[in-house]
Amino acid sequence: MSPTLIAGGVAAGAFLLVGLQTVRLGHAQEAIGALEVKVSFQVAQTEEAVGVNVKLNGTVDEIAGKLADVIESRRLEREQRDRAIAARDEDLAAAREAARRLEGERDALFRDDLGCAEMGAIRVDLSCGLIAVQLRERSDRGSGDGGTDGGGPGGSDGPGADPDDPADPLSATVQR
Repeated sequence: MSPTLIAGGVAAGAFLLVGLQTVRLGHAQEAIGALEVKVSFQVAQTEEAVGVNVKLNGTVDEIAGKLADVIESRRLEREQRDRAIAARDEDLAAAREAARRLEGERDALFRDDLGCAEMGAIRVDLSCGLIAVQLRERSDRGSGDGGTDGGGPGGSDGPGADPDDPADPLSATVQR
């Protein structure tokens, strides 16, 4: 074989290999271009997702802060309500104690004052039923628990309606 023929064959082979590599390189560059498009699209989507994540994390932090503020305000309201209830309970206990003390003083005055004790022992209903009725009506009117509206029996202003009335047998004994 002649060296020119061998050199021509090597050159043709090299040319063929260069052509084949050029075709392969072209296909690889097309694939790289397609992959670059895909990667750039994925990068854009990832950046958008990161932006949305940052925004959502900010919103979650804001909501968590507001929730913490609401919980704290409810705790403060509960403490304030508990203090008010405790103060009310103390006032109520003091008022009950004062009422018991005043009732004791009243009972002691009634027991110690012979005039009060004697008057308390009088059974008015046995001696005069009308006076007992009038006393009952006056105590009902004074307490406001639904006694008659006029004074005497039947709702009219009868005897016992005016404490300054000299004809009233109770005007001398019942003082308001």
